[in-house]
Amino acid sequence: MNWTNFIRTLGFDEPTSLLSPAAYSEEEIEEDLLDLEMDKRHARNMVERKGDQYDAKLDEAAQAPEWMVEDLLREADDIEREKEDWQDEWRQHADRRRLVKSVKSFRRRIRSGERDLNVSELIADTDDSEVRRTLHDALKDHMRSTKQVNDLLQLFTDGRDLDRSRADGNARDLSKHEERMRERQSGASTGAAESRERDERRSPSRAGADD
Repeated sequence: MNWTNFIRTLGFDEPTSLLSPAAYSEEEIEEDLLDLEMDKRHARNMVERKGDQYDAKLDEAAQAPEWMVEDLLREADDIEREKEDWQDEWRQHADRRRLVKSVKSFRRRIRSGERDLNVSELIADTDDSEVRRTLHDALKDHMRSTKQVNDLLQLFTDGRDLDRSRADGNARDLSKHEERMRERQSGASTGAAESRERDERRSPSRAGADD
């Protein structure tokens, strides 16, 4: 998560502006929380849709002639990558919403009303300042991990974004999709065999057909 970029999308160059009611109003906080919730839900729906498309593509590959299988598995790989991208979007929207909720919680804890906090000076003053402890507690209540809490404290303190970006590889390994396809083939074959066996048990034998 690149927190600096997100904060800039909110219209701020300085992270500490988020903490000041004079810069970031309560109305703006509520609007952003609603927008981020809608973005998160859309991303979640796309994850589910891509998951359904992936399963359907594996089923198609499982029933296809051998010469078509590799192309279908490549399509399944593309769909899974799209799903992973939407999962990243989902997590990012959720994390961004957690940050805004942390700001809201910080405001409530510090009981600042509408006055300007001069937070840049207060946070940078000392590590054990009241504002820093209050911000830490607010972040701890809402963020997913201790690392996120520490990264955001660092960002609010001296402006350094300790973002750790995930490197995406370009290699396409289709083996996992093939394995899943084979599992679906096996499951379908087993299900068909069990269905035939049940039908045979329900059907009368030739010897006793007239009994």
